[in-house]
Amino acid sequence: MEPLNLKSKFDGLNIEELSVLDLGCGIYNTPISVQMLRLPFKKLESIDRHGPIVKQLHSSLIRGKSFLAKEHVARIRDARTHVALAEDNSYDVILMLDFLEHIEKGDGAKLLEECKRVASKRVLLWIPLESYESEERGGNPYQVHLAAWTKEELEDHGYTVTVFKDFHQHYDPPVSAAWAIWDNIPVESILVERLDVHGDVLVATSILPGLKKKYPDAEISWHVRKHYDFALLNNPYIDKIIQGPDRSISKEDYDLAIAPDHHMQWNRPMAQIHCDDAGVPFHRPELYLSKEEIEAVPEHHRDRVLVANKAGWKTRMCPNLNDALMEVSEYPGFVQIDNGPDLYEGIDHPNLTLRGAAAYMYWARLYIGIDTVFMHMAVAFDKPMVLCMGPTGPESQYIPNATVIKPYEWDNPAKPYPDKHIELPVENIVRAIKTKLNDDMTIADRRTRLKFVEYTDA
Repeated sequence: MEPLNLKSKFDGLNIEELSVLDLGCGIYNTPISVQMLRLPFKKLESIDRHGPIVKQLHSSLIRGKSFLAKEHVARIRDARTHVALAEDNSYDVILMLDFLEHIEKGDGAKLLEECKRVASKRVLLWIPLESYESEERGGNPYQVHLAAWTKEELEDHGYTVTVFKDFHQHYDPPVSAAWAIWDNIPVESILVERLDVHGDVLVATSILPGLKKKYPDAEISWHVRKHYDFALLNNPYIDKIIQGPDRSISKEDYDLAIAPDHHMQWNRPMAQIHCDDAGVPFHRPELYLSKEEIEAVPEHHRDRVLVANKAGWKTRMCPNLNDALMEVSEYPGFVQIDNGPDLYEGIDHPNLTLRGAAAYMYWARLYIGIDTVFMHMAVAFDKPMVLCMGPTGPESQYIPNATVIKPYEWDNPAKPYPDKHIELPVENIVRAIKTKLNDDMTIADRRTRLKFVEYTDA
């Protein structure tokens, strides 16, 4: 979830048909509130009890600062009184963006409940957590923080809460922020649309356990490009897999449509971003195999060390991996599971489909390789890893129990994507392998968290 992406909070609703009440609206000049100007609501009613704010808002409108809402009304009113006098279901959506903390706790608790009576579809809150701010700002006495809310308190009122730890860096110490959402829309059908690629589809399965728990009676369909469904087969949370660029699929035919994407964020694991975006608790990716697929792996290829160095993005491939494996060739038991050229003579290299490779990973002792679909398989089956990490960086993946070698710092996406292979000294890769394997090929380092062996300047 991109924390400041307001439009995504209206997923599952037809924005052009919504009547929206914005409590404590301000002058729409914050990173979140300014987005209100660009959302084409049927009607937007903006409420603020500080008269100069509403007058300034009207003045801005006169000077050409316009809303895409078909109808917009701004009023000088106390939000608590306005909501208390409103009829049941008189608005589709109610927003409180950086507002609830500015009223007393008891009044805030009443307002949270009253909004559920007045909003027919959804209530949206963006709020700092566990924070006080004692001084007014800009001559507005209502800017003082009068209440500090916790995730648990908001959940007690029936709101689903997603926390962004230490989001507000301008506080000392930093303060977390949260989206708290109450929904009144029955969800009977869900569309997940993650079309490709193999690794990304597998990572996106992290949302499924939470979705099924949150909407136990909903039918979940997954739209994926043809031949990219390997990670979805046998998944007990998916009711229907839709393959191909089927233009007949309409998101409006579903009560909830989700399109997992990492939004060019590289400082948090993709699985975490997907779960936050879907409004569900974090869960690692999952991969389900049949008994027949598992038992198809030959006995002599079970409990082996799997290696791979083939990726669709050539910049993720590590030419030095072959030399490193030769340095530790005294270790028996390597099996190559990708469809690339042989890494070196003596490594078993069966011809495997992706499902077949996943079955090998199910039995594996250790995965040695690069950031590709096989890494995500290892995560799904909770396997130890020695990872030659490419330019995306380990921060963007959920890779517990991994010993990582990283070639260089790259603050993606501000810089151009590197156009070269991973350059890693052989001795670094060998050292990483030996952190995981004892001389007899047993796992030496089973439950370490992410561990950096060394950064190497490119």
